[in-house]
Amino acid sequence: AIERAGPGIDGSYYTMRARDMTHLIAPLEKIVVGAQERGIETTGIGDGGNELGMGKVRDKVISSAVPNAEVIACAVPTSHLLTCSVSNWGGYALAAALGLASLSSSSSSSSLSSSASPPSSPSSLVLPTDHEEASLLGRMVRVGARDGVSGQQEATVDGMPLEASFSVLEDLRSILQSCSTTSED
Repeated sequence: AIERAGPGIDGSYYTMRARDMTHLIAPLEKIVVGAQERGIETTGIGDGGNELGMGKVRDKVISSAVPNAEVIACAVPTSHLLTCSVSNWGGYALAAALGLASLSSSSSSSSLSSSASPPSSPSSLVLPTDHEEASLLGRMVRVGARDGVSGQQEATVDGMPLEASFSVLEDLRSILQSCSTTSED
């Protein structure tokens, strides 16, 4: 779950400004809870405390400087939790890490099979291009999505211009490319 609101201790879902948005949210945490009951690992990615998975560190969220933490803190944990300054960026980082793992796996299997070779650009397989990211955000805004910090219907991500996300993506692409070049040597 990435940037997915989860229920607080009272069962309601809140924005970071403690606005009740229960009427807008499907109870998808039931999928996480059901998976965990079956022994399936789950992962949550969040940045503010109200996201699904943050129940894993609920006490820390409550004792933090997060405004309205007592109200908004998600009560549902995930097996694994990735906290970050912007949830989208945590999702990108996880995708890049999976790309690196795949690259590493491809490199080790290529020694066993001469026909196996890593992709020339692993980032193109796991990360969106700037155009794709801008297009997606534009479509979301056109159908009513709002920035999670400003609350405005605008093409920003957690109050920051989209260019900040482009910068994070470029850094991750650079890391992937560097690792791809290193693994080919």
